[in-house]
Amino acid sequence: GTNGRLFIAKGCRVESVAFTFNAGEPAVMAGTWRGAYSSHADAAAFSGPSYDATVPPASQKLGLSLTLSGGAWTPFWSSLSLNINNTLAAVDDLNTTGETSGILAYRITGRRIEGTIDPLEVRQADDDWMVQLQSGADGAMTWTLGTATGNKVQFTMPQVQILSHSPGEKEGMMNQSLSFKANRSSGN
Repeated sequence: GTNGRLFIAKGCRVESVAFTFNAGEPAVMAGTWRGAYSSHADAAAFSGPSYDATVPPASQKLGLSLTLSGGAWTPFWSSLSLNINNTLAAVDDLNTTGETSGILAYRITGRRIEGTIDPLEVRQADDDWMVQLQSGADGAMTWTLGTATGNKVQFTMPQVQILSHSPGEKEGMMNQSLSFKANRSSGN
């Protein structure tokens, strides 16, 4: 029977995606999409979905590497968040047959990528990220979630700027909450 509703949108684009990495837990991705309304109808609920038996990798051994003013740094850290926020613009079209909304699709016209990471505090001689914060100079960040072929994702940001820091402590150890943003690099 028809025990559900089906809404169809076209020209969909990602408006925002948030990734959360916490030590020992599966990484989580949540997002919002926007599209032009096309139609809706009563519909049967999905039946017989098949699920992949692959277990998602836990957030461990990610090999996070930061290249800041003091050179490459592989910090001890327990959480990282990464938010990709796109600015969308409607493509208006009154000529397309069957268009009831007047919107053909959405286009990405801008992007802001930012996040936070909570590394344990290190000696200034090991990495002086404070110089990076004060100068506003870019560094780089890369890490990989998963190790098995077909079950891994590499994140790379060649131009990362530290925006702020907030000192803290976790279970008696000093740490920092560093907020960052990704800047444009040549060709990106």
